[in-house]
Amino acid sequence: MRYHLQIGEHATPVDAVQGADPTDLTFTLHDRVYQVGCRIMNEHLMRLKINGKWRRAFLCPHPRGTHICIQGKTFLVQDARDLSLQRRTSGAKEEASGEITPPMPSIVVRILVQKGDGVKKGQGLVVLRAMKMETTLSAPRDGTIARIHTAVDARVTPGDILVEMETEEKKNE
Repeated sequence: MRYHLQIGEHATPVDAVQGADPTDLTFTLHDRVYQVGCRIMNEHLMRLKINGKWRRAFLCPHPRGTHICIQGKTFLVQDARDLSLQRRTSGAKEEASGEITPPMPSIVVRILVQKGDGVKKGQGLVVLRAMKMETTLSAPRDGTIARIHTAVDARVTPGDILVEMETEEKKNE
């Protein structure tokens, strides 16, 4: 079966064929073939045997798809067809919301900005720790920090709004 996924910034066709065991799949991605066995541990953790090597995959649902973390690298994976439909129906609504949320259950390690700070796209806002890894949440666009809803050592989960941003256009309205 062919899937059309958005992995990070890249639209990627992925072919998947189920093996004799429903938890075994063969994926073809960019002309590379991956033999994958899957063992679901809980709703947020899977063990994957990728080409013979076991890896842990941490999954976290997100309004725009699913964050998948494997070996310290986190990817936002989305159904490209659903994404295309969302863009046609919602425009830039989600991008314009300015609400920064964690991709998975985490602990706030550092807050890098203060209310009223001007920030540039890609600038670090909050550092989180989850599963012995640190991740920096960055500004999705240029703007101003409107509110901070968290503190150092806070336990946060997906959907919790940590920081709210305003764009310059919205601020001047």
